[in-house]
Amino acid sequence: MKKFGSLIFVFIFLLSVAIIPADAYNPTFETHAKAVFLYNVDTDTVVYSKNPDTKLYPASLTKIMVGVLLLEKNQNLEELELTVSEKIAEEYKYSEAVTAGFEAGEKVNGYDLLAYTIVKSCADAASVVAEYVSGSEEEFIKLMNSRAKEIGLTATNFTNCHGLHDENHYSTARDMCTLTNYALKFQAIKDVAKVARYETKNGITLAATNLLIDPSTDYYYRYATGCKTGYTTEAGRCLASTATYEGMTYISILLGCPPQDNSIINRYEFIDTAELFRWAFESFSYRSVLTNSETVDSIPIDYSWDYDMLNVIPKDEVYALVPNEADESTFEIKIDYKNKRAEAPIKKGEQVGVLKVYYAGHQIGESPAVAAESVEGSQILRLTTGIQRFLVKHKSIFIAVCLIVMIFIIVFIAITIRLNSKRKKYGRVKRYKRF
Repeated sequence: MKKFGSLIFVFIFLLSVAIIPADAYNPTFETHAKAVFLYNVDTDTVVYSKNPDTKLYPASLTKIMVGVLLLEKNQNLEELELTVSEKIAEEYKYSEAVTAGFEAGEKVNGYDLLAYTIVKSCADAASVVAEYVSGSEEEFIKLMNSRAKEIGLTATNFTNCHGLHDENHYSTARDMCTLTNYALKFQAIKDVAKVARYETKNGITLAATNLLIDPSTDYYYRYATGCKTGYTTEAGRCLASTATYEGMTYISILLGCPPQDNSIINRYEFIDTAELFRWAFESFSYRSVLTNSETVDSIPIDYSWDYDMLNVIPKDEVYALVPNEADESTFEIKIDYKNKRAEAPIKKGEQVGVLKVYYAGHQIGESPAVAAESVEGSQILRLTTGIQRFLVKHKSIFIAVCLIVMIFIIVFIAITIRLNSKRKKYGRVKRYKRF
């Protein structure tokens, strides 16, 4: 009865999967970016994506990597003071890029330099960092690309440190999320990325380009905590943003948002990001999706007198980030077994495979699949089963041996009959002569 109940349980799971809507993770509103990636940091869950692996121009999101490499070089930025080279001052004197307007020989505090790079997105500040970290921008670009691979960016190529347009300077929404998540491990980046106004050591106020964190704008979102904007005509509006609510943190990446000009109207990188955050916070919760007390499957077991099937349970209770309306009837369970059949003896809790839980085609959690009870083994069954399997595996040899034995027996019987027949005949003749 217990086995029958477990099979019904599995059947209900499989049946329920067929009615899961394909767009279960899609927001109900339009997103205007060419690529979108919404990621839950706490549960390592991709909640929504659109063209996540399409190569696009990241514009000044590039400077997130600049901030990372600065802090990997030196985390004591408050004590760091850098001098602006004449090369950098001249290079950006007539540039159309956003700059700090540094003069040759000017001294800049390291922490201020990070703020110029992240808060105000100044191209000359990024170049000062490049010279400090690697000696030249050329060497710094090599470092950017090597670190990108080490961090886990798989489709990114940097050709400069500021993000100004270059056809060979590209990334993806997924890669920018990976980079942002890594950058947020540095407290200094988290601190400068969340401020709407930053005051430098010499009294200059830097206004954040990320309007989600600026209460004075119509785009302010109260739970936003950073992180970096980007814009060129070719790239469109780009935004890497973070938000935290009730202990849950999301990263949102938008690449290629309109408008392609400097208009402040309909800035969809801010509008859509805020909508994505609201949707995620209101629609999803982190909760138990499978307990470790219910039998979820059974597998044939060998070498046992008492059991034909072994019940399987998850070792751990499985938690996942799922839509609020989801219930256990909408989850699918799949188990990747180590072997097609279990073997006795086996102990309760012994792993037999890996159990994975899916919702709407997305894997949302996993746990080791283990034996629900201990099963004793039989050496007699193991021996007889071994012989049986050997004979089945080597059936042709077994048949040949049997034929040879049968032929030998037949020949032996025939010879024995013939010999016995001769003895009887000889005995009759002898008796006759004596008579």
